[in-house]
Amino acid sequence: MLTKEVRNLKWLGYRVPLPLVNKAHQAHQLYPYAVGLLENVRAYEVSNAKIIADHGQDYLVGSMKKDIQNLIVEGTKLTWESYKLEPYVQRCIEAFTRYNESVFQKENFIRIS
Repeated sequence: MLTKEVRNLKWLGYRVPLPLVNKAHQAHQLYPYAVGLLENVRAYEVSNAKIIADHGQDYLVGSMKKDIQNLIVEGTKLTWESYKLEPYVQRCIEAFTRYNESVFQKENFIRIS
């Protein structure tokens, strides 16, 4: 949003302060990482709700859930400016995807059984 506002102000002929332009550029660069994390956290929450609804099937994916929790703790030590951000986001997305797929497979297996 900030990027669009800065672009609109420039288009209207206003002189936008350089620090604001820099922040808008930084926000534009980080936006894909933030959106990727948000989408995967939402999917993780949906998967957790399914596990809870299945009355205690948590033990089937407990180790994966623990891995994700450890990743989240690791992420609390990072800043958006960190050079470790991109590999961290990639690891998170992979872990969330594995977890969600595993929950989906176990849910289908339990229904079939």
